[in-house]
Amino acid sequence: MRLLQILRSVILFHMIITILAACAYTPQRAGDRYADQAVLWLYTSGSEEDSKDRSSFSLYMKVPGQAAQLIAEHVLPGSHRIYESHVLFMDEDAGLYYASPDQQPYKIMDGIQAYVYGFIDQGRRIFALTEKQELILKTFGASERILADQISHVVPLPDRIIALREDGSVYAYDHTGEGQLLAEGAVSVSAASDPGYAADPAYVYIQRVEDGLITDGEETIFRIPSGLEGAAAVIDGGERLLYLNRYVPEQGTGSLMLWDRGGEVRQLAEQAGDYFWDESRRRIWYLSDEYLHVYDLNAEFSKQAAGPVRHYAVSPLSGAVAAVLADGKLVTITSGEQDSRCDGAAAPAEPVVVQTEEEVRWVGYYGEQLVYTTSSGQTLLHTTEGSELLARFSHWLYDDRYLIGMHEGRITAWDQESRSTMLLNDAHSYDWIYYGERLLAEVALRIADVAGTWLDEDGMRLVIRGLGSKRGSMQFGDGEAGYFTVRYAARDHLLIRLAGRPEDLYLSLLGDEHLVLTAADGTERIYKRAVK
Repeated sequence: MRLLQILRSVILFHMIITILAACAYTPQRAGDRYADQAVLWLYTSGSEEDSKDRSSFSLYMKVPGQAAQLIAEHVLPGSHRIYESHVLFMDEDAGLYYASPDQQPYKIMDGIQAYVYGFIDQGRRIFALTEKQELILKTFGASERILADQISHVVPLPDRIIALREDGSVYAYDHTGEGQLLAEGAVSVSAASDPGYAADPAYVYIQRVEDGLITDGEETIFRIPSGLEGAAAVIDGGERLLYLNRYVPEQGTGSLMLWDRGGEVRQLAEQAGDYFWDESRRRIWYLSDEYLHVYDLNAEFSKQAAGPVRHYAVSPLSGAVAAVLADGKLVTITSGEQDSRCDGAAAPAEPVVVQTEEEVRWVGYYGEQLVYTTSSGQTLLHTTEGSELLARFSHWLYDDRYLIGMHEGRITAWDQESRSTMLLNDAHSYDWIYYGERLLAEVALRIADVAGTWLDEDGMRLVIRGLGSKRGSMQFGDGEAGYFTVRYAARDHLLIRLAGRPEDLYLSLLGDEHLVLTAADGTERIYKRAVK
């Protein structure tokens, strides 16, 4: 009896130690602390010398109303992956780190491929692909586990990791690490649903030579004999597939097909381009011959809604639609009232013109809020009371909660009640600015900033011309112009490479009137902008 009590005590003690050990390395669940706030992630070079090293940047987290918090230095730009307020990031030596507001950064893995990692299982686990092409699964508080080797590509799903091996076999791994063969002979694996079409993200597309497979990681949902050509969207809880057949990439159009999982395939339009799945109303909006059409799955009802249309947007919450017509007018289309032609279902109402002072170029929704941009670059919020000028945004993006806009170095967020919050007033101090994992702005020197005629102290002329954002030409004196490409752009310099020459050159500005040309050996030549 005494021995049994001792054994029970030993077992209980072992269980307590195991739980405590696991908790010591489990992320502190402080995620909802910033759940309702527009958090920015900022990258900036540590010094002028560091800015010439592509990988040497500091990562900051900026919470509204607080100073930017330094997360770590020597971080690979754009490498942060977040779950709530927990973050993964890489350093320049392929080390993967974890940090949170309550926990200082610490290294959790080495030898990881850049950008191929992330949180899964509600932040409890991490997947990563190593430089040795090994797929790693790591649970906090435990050693990493190698799931497979010879992996060439990984697609994470909400509850699965889909991995393509070099031999063409595709496996699905759940969060416990158990694997299942999905297909063989694969050429590529990608997300089956473009998020721009508001489709379900829980599917992948497996391209093979003879066909294409769409799967949820457990079973094949659709098999397309000829493979996918245009954009696809798995909709209606996996019961239907929208895709463009006979797709013409140059025109961005094809035959819009609706495939029921039961086997029936219907053509909704012969020449269709952009389309959108409205889950709230079970409607498919699409452009065909420049006109906006809608197909209602509930009543099998089709209608031409507006046109000719340049651009349109659908509210993911209310199902309301706004469209920019070819003449620059803005119209809105509400969900509508019951219509006898669609068996009692609510057919979309007729378009209503919104009175604007200028032509409209772009329209979008963040939640139920409608915003639009005019020909002069003004961005306005439209309400039932009229339109309210927000700013002349140079950069903006939005989601279901916020509209984030940048204007003259100031970044502001507008919520669903149209309340504004200043997020950052010195945006030009940072090289990259992210809202979540989405890039809002890259504050970098452009070819346009250095284009023009420059003279050195001896009167030798240098002429720089831009040929787009990444290419340009340089002409020294009366010599022939040589072409160059931008290899890297920072806030204060461009790293360029001339065609036919192996070494790189740095172009930087001293104020607005002086240009510094630095050779690979450190030799500098200073030019002054020629008077026009």
